[in-house]
Amino acid sequence: MSDSREKYLELMHAELDGEATDRELATLREHLASDLEAQRVRAELAKLARVLRQVEEVEIPGDLHTSILAVLPPLRAGLKADAQSRSRWRLRSPFVRYGYALAAGLLLGAAITGVAFRNLAPLEKPDVYGTMAALENTTHYIAVEQMKLTAPDLE
Repeated sequence: MSDSREKYLELMHAELDGEATDRELATLREHLASDLEAQRVRAELAKLARVLRQVEEVEIPGDLHTSILAVLPPLRAGLKADAQSRSRWRLRSPFVRYGYALAAGLLLGAAITGVAFRNLAPLEKPDVYGTMAALENTTHYIAVEQMKLTAPDLE
């Protein structure tokens, strides 16, 4: 709803409640003269206000809440006490709380790890891998193992 429509709707409510000033009434009448939709809305609001004035006001009894609870079937005492004791034990036991926290952490870690490693490409291991250095530059290196490689694609 646009701001101008809201403004005129508020003016209609104020008029029907008897709270509109003379200036507001003049503004509302001017708007109603040029807007058929606003006339229809005002007519519906006036009809609703007439119906609401005819409704008898009822006083709510002070003990309404108590009387409703009295009519409801009672909760079995054993069931209620058992449920309360079980929930208290679960919340009071630090081992259970830490267990829940640990389980939640493990699940979260597994989920994050799965998401992180799902997008990685599988590693391709070549047939030959390791660290190689030319023999002429090994003056300060210690050779642990040497082997001769005879592979057709290896130069």
